[in-house]
Amino acid sequence: MDLTKTLRVMKLTAILIMAACLTASAKGVAQKITLKAKDLPLTKVLHELEKQSGYQFLYFDGDIKLAKNVSVDVTNTDFKTVLEQCFKDQPLTYEITEKTVVIKQKEAPKKETPAPIETTTIPPPPSEIHGRVV
Repeated sequence: MDLTKTLRVMKLTAILIMAACLTASAKGVAQKITLKAKDLPLTKVLHELEKQSGYQFLYFDGDIKLAKNVSVDVTNTDFKTVLEQCFKDQPLTYEITEKTVVIKQKEAPKKETPAPIETTTIPPPPSEIHGRVV
C-alpha cells in the first residue's frame, strides 16, 4: 500500500517538473519589447533592442551609415515584429541566427541582360586539293 502511494507522488512530481520546464521554455522564446524612439539613429535603436532582448547585432559600420533614422513606438511587442518595423524602409536587411541578428545591405535587383545574339559560323569555302591517289 505504501509503495503505490510513493509511486503516485513520484509520477505527480515528474509531471509538475515537466510542466514548469515547458512554461519557462515558452517564456524564453517569446521576447516582448517595449520601445519608444522618434527619429533616432538605427545604432541607438539596435543598442536598446540588444539590452531588452538579449540578442546581439552584427553589422559593418559602412552599412549602418546608409540607414535612415528610425521612429518606433511599440509596447509589449515580439522581437521579430519590432525588427520588421525598424527595417521597413531601410536599404538594409537582417537575418536571425540563434541569438545573433546579422545586418547587411539589400541586394540590388539584377538587371536582365539580353540574350546573346546567336552567331552562326560559316565554314570556309572548300579548297581545291591536287594530288594523285595510288
